[in-house]
Amino acid sequence: MPLMQKTRRYRRPAKRAKSFAESSLVGELQVCQITDLSHDGRGVGRLQGKTCFVDGALPGETVELRLWRSHRNYDEARLSKVLLPTKDRVEPPCRHFLQCGGCSLQHLHPERQIEHKADQLAANFQRHGIRPKKFLPTLTAESLGYRRRVRLAVQRSRGGTWQLGFRNVGSRRLEPVSECLTMLPALAIWLPLLPDWLADCCAQFKIEQIELVAADDGMAIAIEGNRKPTAREVTHMLSALTALSSRLAATLGTFLAPQLWWKKLPDRAFTCLDTTAEPLWSKITAELATAVEPGQFMQVNSDINRQMIAQVLSLIKPSPGGVAVDLYCGAGNFSLPLAEHFERVIGVEGLPSLVEHGRRNARHNGLTNIDFLVTDLARLTGLSGCAGGIQLVLLDPPRAGAANIMPWVVDCGAQQVIYVSCHPSTLVRDAQILNAAGFSLEALGAMDMFPQTAHVEALALFERPGDINAAR
Repeated sequence: MPLMQKTRRYRRPAKRAKSFAESSLVGELQVCQITDLSHDGRGVGRLQGKTCFVDGALPGETVELRLWRSHRNYDEARLSKVLLPTKDRVEPPCRHFLQCGGCSLQHLHPERQIEHKADQLAANFQRHGIRPKKFLPTLTAESLGYRRRVRLAVQRSRGGTWQLGFRNVGSRRLEPVSECLTMLPALAIWLPLLPDWLADCCAQFKIEQIELVAADDGMAIAIEGNRKPTAREVTHMLSALTALSSRLAATLGTFLAPQLWWKKLPDRAFTCLDTTAEPLWSKITAELATAVEPGQFMQVNSDINRQMIAQVLSLIKPSPGGVAVDLYCGAGNFSLPLAEHFERVIGVEGLPSLVEHGRRNARHNGLTNIDFLVTDLARLTGLSGCAGGIQLVLLDPPRAGAANIMPWVVDCGAQQVIYVSCHPSTLVRDAQILNAAGFSLEALGAMDMFPQTAHVEALALFERPGDINAAR
C-alpha cells in the first residue's frame, strides 16, 4: 500500500500590517525638509526614513504638510504651510494654479525652472553612465502666453450653464477657468465668451471637448459633439460667431479671426463648417510653413519649435547625395527644413492622415525631394524604401520612445542620429542601445517647450565613428 501523502491545509494569507505612516501619520500635520524636486514638480523630502512627495513644496524649504496617501515605498502629502520658504519661490501668477492641473511649477522662479529641467536631464544620463561631449544651450522663450493649442473640457449644469476648463489635479472633476495665462492671448480671449455662445448655439448637443488652435493667419474653434449640426444650426452657429468676432474686432482692433470646426464622436477628423474658409498656415522657419488643423499634432510652443529646428540644422553634416530619414515625422515639421540640406528626405509616419498632410505641406513649399511613407513603426514594416545612402536619422517619437525601431537605426548605416524626446527616461533607455552599438553622445540639451510645467523635452546628437561607418 502506498504511503499516504500529507495534504496541505490552506492557510489564509496574513494581512499585511499597516505601516507606521498608514496607521498614525496619514491625516496628521507633519514638518518636513524638502531636498529635491521630482520629475512631476512635487517637492521631495523624508518622513520617518521614507520618501515623501509634497504638492506645492520646493527644494530648500521647511514645510508643514498633511499626508493623504501612503504606499509601501513612499508617501504623498499636500502642503499645509511653508514655514521657511526658498528664495526661488514666487507668487503664482494664475489664480487657478494647482487646481486646474495644467501647471505645476508656477510657484518656482522661471529661471530656476529652466535650471531644474536641464539639471534633471543631465542627472538622468549620468545615473546611467552616459556623458555627452558637450551640453547644448537650453532653449527658452516666454514663460507665459505661449500655448497655441489647447483642449478644454466642457460641462453643462442642470440649469443649462456651460463651463469650460481643465481637470483637477488627481481627479476627473472640472475646474472652470475664465482665463489661462499660458495660452496665447489670441486664444485666451475666447474663454469667457464661449460659454454664452454654447448656451445660444449648442443647447441641443452634448459637447465633450473644445479645442482652440492658433495659426499665423487665423485660429480654429473645434467642437466635439454627439451629432453633426444641421444646415440651419450651422448657419446660426457661424452667424453668432461672426457677431462675437465683430465685437472683439471693435475692442481689440486686430485679432485672429476664428474658423468653426466640428467632429461627431467617435469620428477621428474635424471638418470645417465654413466651406469658404481658407486653410490656416503657420511658419516653422523664415521660409517654410505648415498647415494648421484641429486634431492634428503640432508643437504647441511655436517659438521653441523654431529654435529647435534651427538647433537641429546647426548639428547636421550633410554631404552631396546624402539621404536623411525622419522617423515619426508627423506632417513634416523636421522633414521640410531637412529637405533644404539633403538631396533626399524620407519622412516616415504611422498615420496615413499625417502623411497626407506632410505631402500637402511639401507641395505648398515647393519641395520635391521629400518622400513620405506610411509605416507601422512598432512592427518595423515598410522600411525597405529607406535603404541606401543614409547619412542622418532623426527621431521624434512619443513618450514611449523608440525601442522597437532602434535596431534598424543602428543597422541603417547613418553617421548621425538626432533624437528629439518628450520623455527623458525613454531617451536614456534608447541612448544605451546606441551607445552599445558604438555611437557616442556628442551633444545633449534641454528645451523648455512647456514653461510653468515640469515637462522636459530634450535633443540629443549621436555620432558613429567614421571607421565603423566605413566598415558598413
